[in-house]
Amino acid sequence: MSIQKARIPYRQPLFYGVTIAAILLLYLKFSELKLIQQLFTQSNWYYLAAVVLIQVLFFVVQAVNYRAVLQIKNLTVGIKELFPIGYVVQFLSQAIPTAGISGQIFFIYYLKKYGLSVAEGIGRAILELASLYIGYAVLFIISVVLLFRKDVFQHEPRFVFFIYAFLVFFLIIAVIVMLSQKRHHATRFHWIVKRISGYFKTTKLFDNPWMQALADGDYFAIVTEQFRETLGWNHLKHFKGTFTLACLWQVVMLFSHALTLYLISWALGHPIPFAACFVAFTFSKFLSMISVVPGAQGVFEGAMTLILISFGVDKSVALAATLLTRAFTFWLPMPIGWILYGRYLKQFEKNEHDKIVVT
Repeated sequence: MSIQKARIPYRQPLFYGVTIAAILLLYLKFSELKLIQQLFTQSNWYYLAAVVLIQVLFFVVQAVNYRAVLQIKNLTVGIKELFPIGYVVQFLSQAIPTAGISGQIFFIYYLKKYGLSVAEGIGRAILELASLYIGYAVLFIISVVLLFRKDVFQHEPRFVFFIYAFLVFFLIIAVIVMLSQKRHHATRFHWIVKRISGYFKTTKLFDNPWMQALADGDYFAIVTEQFRETLGWNHLKHFKGTFTLACLWQVVMLFSHALTLYLISWALGHPIPFAACFVAFTFSKFLSMISVVPGAQGVFEGAMTLILISFGVDKSVALAATLLTRAFTFWLPMPIGWILYGRYLKQFEKNEHDKIVVT
């Protein structure tokens, strides 16, 4: 029997740290939450109940998407096990604004119990992101068609800039995917990364050991290698049916948010045309995707409100509908994710303790 060194249960302070971050977010958004509370009392509860049902179905579909992506990685996990993970991933991504990285790190660690390595976990995250972009592209194309059919460009020519930005963004994504297919391109990329990381290591800003580890090119090498293996044409061709389903589930999830905005407008007693809701959500989602603001705080709400106003919606109605949509898609899952996060951390701690005892 081997003697184990005493270990500090670091997950407990980690949980408290994330909780403090979430409380700080609540404090900063207190005025917004107070206004949301007033809007709830003025809304039709039948429509709000339908919105709650849609949000539950959203996380069910998200679990189905997770399962499809994992099947591409030759791993089968049940929807029942993946359903609560979506709440935790969203909670961490919102409480710790790191462009979703914090939530994905938790998911990668969780999948280790199924034997999925860190590299494969990164590959899974890349696949999920690819399915999201493809699913979003479908919605964006539909939005542009709706704008042309409604002759919106004649009244609001500024919408054309969304199309230009969309084309530039997805052109960059396409170039990254193409470069990841060939090894000599990846070698050049690795050379650039090593040069940049070498420069960071010589600066005083990266004296911290954690930052030195981040500046190490190995992490970038893992990501680029997973880009090549995960998004390789032959690999995706072999799983084309499953990957297509993963993209389809992303379309359904994005569509559910547009439907949420539409039902909320009815709950407020001021119905907004579904086409306006669809375009407003799609374009606002695009701005939040490319935003440099951590967590896209304020970007999504401001963009959606302005786009609804450009469709002729009253300012107060546009703001109220936006805030209630934010409440159901952002605030409502937060406490659920917080509770589940605490339970998972206790489970992780127990599993590691059991391993030590057995050893």
